[in-house]
Amino acid sequence: MDRFFNPNSIAVIGASSEEKTVGNVVLKELLKSGKKVFPVNPNRVMILDKFCYKSILSIEENIDLAIFCVPAQIIPPLLEETGKKGVKNVIIISAGFSEIGAVLLEERILAISKEYGMRLLGPNCLGVLNPPNFNASFFEGNVKKGKIAFISQSGALGVAMLDKFKKEEYGLSAFVSVGNMTDIDFSDLISYFERDSNTKVICIYMEALKDGRKFMDSVLFAKKPIIVLKAGKGKIGQMAAGTHTGALASDSRVYSGAFVQCGAIEVETLEEMFSLAKAIECCDNLNQLNNGIIITNAGGPAVLLSDYLEKNNVNLIELSKTAVGRLSEFLPKAWSHNNPVDIIGDAKAERYSQVFEMLKFEKFDFSVCVLTPQAMTEPRETAKLFCDFVKKTKKPGFALFMGGERIDDAKAIFDEFNVPCFESPEILAKTLYNIQKIE
Repeated sequence: MDRFFNPNSIAVIGASSEEKTVGNVVLKELLKSGKKVFPVNPNRVMILDKFCYKSILSIEENIDLAIFCVPAQIIPPLLEETGKKGVKNVIIISAGFSEIGAVLLEERILAISKEYGMRLLGPNCLGVLNPPNFNASFFEGNVKKGKIAFISQSGALGVAMLDKFKKEEYGLSAFVSVGNMTDIDFSDLISYFERDSNTKVICIYMEALKDGRKFMDSVLFAKKPIIVLKAGKGKIGQMAAGTHTGALASDSRVYSGAFVQCGAIEVETLEEMFSLAKAIECCDNLNQLNNGIIITNAGGPAVLLSDYLEKNNVNLIELSKTAVGRLSEFLPKAWSHNNPVDIIGDAKAERYSQVFEMLKFEKFDFSVCVLTPQAMTEPRETAKLFCDFVKKTKKPGFALFMGGERIDDAKAIFDEFNVPCFESPEILAKTLYNIQKIE
């Protein structure tokens, strides 16, 4: 499986010189990787200044990975040649199989791959990325390295998220588009990423399973958190999933029950999934985050957060009398005198710092720093001070910084110091709730 992400040599079958075609984009992206890349196209002599081979069999060197970008109906004989060449890893990007009813054609390529001992990813998929340098897909560009593996049953959704991550400098350990899962499925990839030292958490966008028991067993075996967003819950969504990947969906209650049994964490939205993944990536000591403390310059967001935490069965501690007394010595008289610790809207970074110093002796499992950018607010300086507070307490800390351009520098600070930053109190509350599901 490792050769899908770390091959030394790659053959692109269906490589093209025509701009913006799949065979052209895949070849261009692979050429950036520094790997040995061999274009294969019987109708071309040169493509992108690279000699083009008429057949994979005419390549003298061993090939670790073959990528197919040709029409579905001509793949079987080309796959036979690939097997005879001794290639053991194949990505079929091409569509036109069971998702449009061509079940026999899909069964044929599976039989060929088994005959030659090949592992097959796809068909009908986007490909794979191993950031920051290896891109074996038709997504243009790459994302930075992180510790989140993202497996998607939808190539189009994968492109959208990768483009978003690229803009926001969001890190992934790997991305995989599974397509129709004719051979390699979620379970195979969970087992791989479970052993991958670069991966800390696994995210899955799922439309349907072909082997539920195999999936549950792989999740039960895994020690890393696995987050699942299950699509196709309604009748129309189930029908759409069937025409999208050729897989049959079933009652969402069956899936939800299975996720609970095996320990997968089910979420409702993409934002919820990646916010939780980012929190897991950034934080250690996430067990038993039951009691929190909130420091805020904004009453409204803190009230909303408190409501959402209570709704999600996450508690806030009661401040000790000692802490209330010490805080009252320097905070404005109108401060909240309880938790959330509302230090009033005109709070500069220094006031936050004084509060952090007083609260480090309180008994809490996690802390949240809330800020909205009022005229006198110092978002960047406050972010630095909160990161120091989190480091000193050795307990998970979460930022809820709500606003626009004025908080961009603060977000960069949080990213630098691995403190998760949220813009939605509801998503933060759900993240803290889901963290408690991690075994």
